[in-house]
Amino acid sequence: MRKVLFFFLLITTTFITYAQEEIELNTQNQSIEYQFHQLMEDANNYKGYEVISRQSILELKDNILDSVQDLKTKIAKSHDSIQNQQTEIASLNQSIESLKTNLASAEKEKRTYKFFGLELNTVTYTRTLWFIILIFALLFGYFLYKYRSSNEVTKEAQKNLKETEAEFEEYRKTSLENQQKLGRMLQDERNKNAKS
Repeated sequence: MRKVLFFFLLITTTFITYAQEEIELNTQNQSIEYQFHQLMEDANNYKGYEVISRQSILELKDNILDSVQDLKTKIAKSHDSIQNQQTEIASLNQSIESLKTNLASAEKEKRTYKFFGLELNTVTYTRTLWFIILIFALLFGYFLYKYRSSNEVTKEAQKNLKETEAEFEEYRKTSLENQQKLGRMLQDERNKNAKS
């Protein structure tokens, strides 16, 4: 029985405490306008004047001061938040400017090439490259032409050399035969002269 009674008292005390806290929170959470309105409603009339209890005015004053203090705190927090946001915005703007500069630099590098230590834009680089390719193609064509013509000249010279060597060999054989004939004739004449 004691346990039941103790339990009942404990629950009752808890509910009463909770209800009082809720009433206090309700008066503090209500708007100031509503609290003024409630104060006027609870006021008594005395000879055409509204009589308000000192306790009610003090509670209203405390609530107003608390509300003002809360508003000041909120304003200070908002001001700090605004300052932080402005600092962050300034930092982000600097980052944006830095990114724009980097982007412009990257785009410039993309549009330019270094060629023999010179920075050339894409169009100039392309034209220069095609000009060099054209020069090399012309030089290749010229040297190919020169090679072929000199090759033909060389072949002609080799052919002429072979013909000349063949003619010379023929001439040498003919002259050797003539020399041998003349040598025999001379020997025959010597032999004839020696016999006579």
